[in-house]
Amino acid sequence: VLSTIADQKTDEDVPVRVTFNIGDDQPGVNMQVTAEQGSDTIDSGRDPDRLIKEPIEITGTGAARTMTLVSNLDQNSANWGNKDATITVRVEDPDGVVQTTSFKVKVNAINDPPRFTEIDDQTTPAATPVGPLGYQVYDPEGEDVSVGATSSNTRLVPNSNIGLEGADDDLD
Repeated sequence: VLSTIADQKTDEDVPVRVTFNIGDDQPGVNMQVTAEQGSDTIDSGRDPDRLIKEPIEITGTGAARTMTLVSNLDQNSANWGNKDATITVRVEDPDGVVQTTSFKVKVNAINDPPRFTEIDDQTTPAATPVGPLGYQVYDPEGEDVSVGATSSNTRLVPNSNIGLEGADDDLD
């Protein structure tokens, strides 16, 4: 016996824990429980190639089981053509009797903050400029990004001595 599992919703990068029950008319038998994502949200040409991270973790003993689902970083249903992931749970007893159930997981988009490559700490003699320092800035959703820079110690490095140049995703 495998309980039905309701469709699920979560925000991208946020785990969702799904509880379900399994059973067998022969109490105490060892049941093999697996879960996998349907091919509707698997694409070997993409990186990452799945909406939901795999392998899907299933924990618990006896009848009560819990699986944890989480989207791959910055992935959501909208990234996948508004498709929800179909997850199929499979339970097999030692006699080879199999039961499955499937449910959908909708992953909501969230507005991720822009990201940029790290700039190492810099050391220079007094009155000697440092730079240019290369770094890249991008937004996971592809939005335009504004870049600014300020000094945490304006007596040492005045804001007027900081200059930014560059275009697109590459600022030097």
